[in-house]
Amino acid sequence: IFAVGIPFANNWYVPSRRGYATGVFGMGMVGTALSAFFTPRFVRWFGLFPTHLIIAVALALTALLCLVAMRNSPAFQPNTDPVVPKLKSALKLPVTWEMSFLYAVVFGGFVAFSNYLPTYIKNVYE
Repeated sequence: IFAVGIPFANNWYVPSRRGYATGVFGMGMVGTALSAFFTPRFVRWFGLFPTHLIIAVALALTALLCLVAMRNSPAFQPNTDPVVPKLKSALKLPVTWEMSFLYAVVFGGFVAFSNYLPTYIKNVYE
């Protein structure tokens, strides 16, 4: 959702306020942390299947709210150019491969450490 949400939020603001829009949108990404915090507790309190139902209902309500309340900015212009030629030209640029490598290392490291963090904390702090 991050790749879709950032441009969506930015379209509503003038360039000088887009940093603010990005920051507010980024704060909304706290759902991952809340899920990591509450899901194990929900499983303990309600059981596995009811937890899945609770999360499914929350996601469905969020989707419904988005369908009802969200609309494109009046300044939004959809890009109708063919995608394949753009992808081919991007693949020819060395910076595409360099940034892809850096993204894989950084994001991969983040995900790996996030998965390892509970084990690490448990081992260090017993």
